[in-house]
Amino acid sequence: MYARSTRLREQSQLRADKKAKTFFVSPLRYAILDEAAKTVEVSKLQRQDPRDKKNFKDLTIPETVTNDGVTYTVVAIGKDAFGDPRLELENCTMPKTIKVIKSQAFAFSKLKKIAIPDNVVEVEEEAFMYVTKATELQIGASLQKIGRDAFYDLFYLKQIKLSPLNKHLAIKDEILYDKDIKILYLSPSFRRSFTSYVMPESVEELAPAAMMGNVYLKSLTLSKRLKKIGEAALNRCIHLESLELPASLEEFDEVGSNQGMYHLKEFKVADGNKKYATINGLLYTKDKKTLLRYPQGHPDSLNVVIPMGVEQIGESAFEACANVEHIEIPQSVTDIHSRAFSETGIKRMRLPDRLEVLSPYLFYRCLKLEELHIGSALKTVLADAFSVCSKLKKISIVAAEPPVFFADDNDFNEFPEEIEEGSILTVSIGAAAKYKQAPEWKRFAQIVESEKVSVEDVIDGSSGFDVFVEGHLVRINSARPSVVAVFDLLGKKVFKSKLSTEASLTLDEGSYIIKVGNSVRKIQVR
Repeated sequence: MYARSTRLREQSQLRADKKAKTFFVSPLRYAILDEAAKTVEVSKLQRQDPRDKKNFKDLTIPETVTNDGVTYTVVAIGKDAFGDPRLELENCTMPKTIKVIKSQAFAFSKLKKIAIPDNVVEVEEEAFMYVTKATELQIGASLQKIGRDAFYDLFYLKQIKLSPLNKHLAIKDEILYDKDIKILYLSPSFRRSFTSYVMPESVEELAPAAMMGNVYLKSLTLSKRLKKIGEAALNRCIHLESLELPASLEEFDEVGSNQGMYHLKEFKVADGNKKYATINGLLYTKDKKTLLRYPQGHPDSLNVVIPMGVEQIGESAFEACANVEHIEIPQSVTDIHSRAFSETGIKRMRLPDRLEVLSPYLFYRCLKLEELHIGSALKTVLADAFSVCSKLKKISIVAAEPPVFFADDNDFNEFPEEIEEGSILTVSIGAAAKYKQAPEWKRFAQIVESEKVSVEDVIDGSSGFDVFVEGHLVRINSARPSVVAVFDLLGKKVFKSKLSTEASLTLDEGSYIIKVGNSVRKIQVR
């Protein structure tokens, strides 16, 4: 029976090989690139017998291979050839005939050393992505094209060696650059002595993931000619405390992708920069209308107040800022981009009234999120906006029409399953019937109407400061800088902070005394 199934499988493979112009010479499958030139690429590491449990830890790829009497030259490593994380391949010797290493060829592999032969001209995008066990990278004489994320997250990389015959690249300060020292391609991440670095003044670009995982780096001075910082270029530089962007910087690509910077307290922007600005250490566009990134180690993480006038919160602006518990968003904000609050520690939030769309993954893995207030303009909820928000139990929404949960065929979009037990949805008078019929919204355990769902309680007086109470959210505005303290009715201090002109905090239900300077006011949180 087994012999028959093996024969049928071999016949099926032969038909597939003929159609796709591939053939098998143990232990590799090859794809013919040019029949006339007799060239092939390695397309897959494959066992001839599926019962063979042998794991190939060491592999030498031949320069030539013969099939049906025809000899072919091996000139490329094909896409995903060794990109199976189940493979145990630790050492791979490639022939000198190789000219191209294609996309994800060795991605996720267990190689301990990456050795690129002398004739390789190009390493395509993600070719060695997540080869996390490699400690050494050897680059041959001809390499000149390095694709995006070709060496993404080589976590244990200690050393880069470059052939002295290579005329396209250079090594300076043990870091891989282009020959003119204008593009920083890769800084080995696992160097304990690499704690401080002043970038050469000639550098104009920091390539994507270039300094990713430089976990020992505490101080970094960027080049005064730097024009571009690529995506995730500084991801997981966990000990950097401050980052000053030079006046020359024109593009900080997907600044929110630079996560794992747990000790970063502030961004700074040099005078004369035309693209970026900072407010209280947070990074904004020059016009201060878009908040780009909140530094993960910012000292004011418990209560973040976004200033009035900001119109957009950028993609991943707060992503992975687990210490952030409350964010006050002004009514001037009209757009909040994907993942802006994902994996934060927020517990309650009021979204601005003019917000029409909840972007993809907006609250993804907000494990502490319990309560959400939504305004009247919301129309659409995009993919996975509430994915893995297991504590979310209370939503109040002003929109008369239930917002539509939208997802394409490849996306997943719904409230977490926990929403069906002990949850309450509060809607405007006359809207309950529609929400009880609407997909996703009807899953709430209770749907109730309230005329106060859109009303903000304002406690005003003549004490020199104003207090705004909405649910558990309390905002304090003062005409002048001072110190704010909050006490319960037993006199226990529950909050104290320096107040510039505005502060916000989240309080449990009850009565409180607020003191700003020498002025005092009593409030009720319901």
